[in-house]
Parts: sequence; structure tokens; C-alpha cells
Amino acid sequence: MKAYSREQTSVILCILILLVPLAFGKLYRLCKENRMTCSTAPAAVYELRGDGIEEGYYCFKAEQTARSLLPAAGGLQSGQSLSGNAPLPDDAPLKSGTRIIFRAGGAEFPGFYAADMDAASRLIFFMPVSLPTATVQDLMLIPGIGNKTAAAIIEYRTAQQKINTVEELKDIPGFGEKKLQAVAPYLTTE
Repeated sequence: MKAYSREQTSVILCILILLVPLAFGKLYRLCKENRMTCSTAPAAVYELRGDGIEEGYYCFKAEQTARSLLPAAGGLQSGQSLSGNAPLPDDAPLKSGTRIIFRAGGAEFPGFYAADMDAASRLIFFMPVSLPTATVQDLMLIPGIGNKTAAAIIEYRTAQQKINTVEELKDIPGFGEKKLQAVAPYLTTE
């Protein structure tokens, strides 16, 4: 491989010195004119599975209802209603991080089942894992939590019968303030 000569290197540097400010100037003008938009994190993420829909993860700017999610996934014809085992009507907002499984219960009454998304899916979308329901495998997905720490958290949760706050993890031997600060963004008690 042949190296550039001193003159060639000087020309390349001059070109870069001229192009970089031009590129930043153009970027600044685009931002100022609002032609360029930066996407923001979604306010609500849902995992949709089931009969007659396009399965996948759906992101929205606001919480949705089962009635609005089904058409977004390509199901539910106009005039149909939902029924399901979820303890809420089909027009109540579902919290972000919910997995909804739609099952056709007939042409007029497709049903749905609502549960929490699994830990891996939640972490993909930067949603915290629920301490009250997390398994050892769920906790091990969190950076800084290995097998022993995850088992200690489950053991503590079982002994206390409930974890009310993430800060309670400091009561676990070997779980100091530094570790708590590292893992706290990944955990919730909801």
C-alpha cells in the first residue's frame, strides 16, 4: 500500500477543512428551518400477537386502547367490538409494555388477553423490568446483575414477600449504592 505524499496529504486536509464547516452550516440551517426532525422515544410500546393481525411491536406517542390497537395491526372491522379476560373495557387505555394477544372468538366478538411484555422485550425498548414478577433469567438480562445477584434478589423478595421500592435492594448483602445506581434505571416496582 502506497502512502500519500506530503503534497497530497495537504490537499486532502484543505478539502476537509473547507467541507466540514459547510456540512455543519447546512445541518444547522436544516434544523433551524424545521425540515429535519429527530425522532423521540415512544410514549407507549405494545407487543401484539394473535389471530388475523400483523404481529409485532407497535410504538405510539400516547397510550392506546385495545380497540385502537387492533385496527392498527390490521384487524377488527368497523362495527365489531372486543371482549376479553383483561379487567378493563376495550376502550380503557392499556399501559405501555403490555403484550396483547387477540383471539378470534367469532366474527362479532374477537377476544383479547393482556399481560406484561417479557423482560427481554421491555429492555429492547428501554422499559424497566418489574421486580415483583421478574425471574432470575429476567434479572440476568440487566447489565451488572449476574446469576448470584439475581438469585439474591429473588431470595430477598421471597423473604420480604414484596419489594416496595428499588432502593430496598441495598438491604441485600453486597448490593451497595454504586451497584444500585447502575441497575436502578432498568428496574421498577410496578
